[in-house]
Amino acid sequence: MTAAALPVCCLSCAFFHEGTSPAFPDAEGMCRRYAPQGPARSHQQGWQVFPPMMKHHWCGDYQERPGLAEAWAAARQAA
Repeated sequence: MTAAALPVCCLSCAFFHEGTSPAFPDAEGMCRRYAPQGPARSHQQGWQVFPPMMKHHWCGDYQERPGLAEAWAAARQAA
């Protein structure tokens, strides 16, 4: 996969799970890299055990989602 196809970010990471939670309704997903180490406090309501993330975030544990390069190439070719 080339950098022009999709940047290294949570959206293309194997550990990113898209979706929100009642504790973090403005987050775009959660990082599922490690088992929960304890709750993260929400400033709005409730508790969250996986770190809330935005799609454009990234970290040093990034691993490309399996099959992403092939799927992205097929989508570009079909367009």
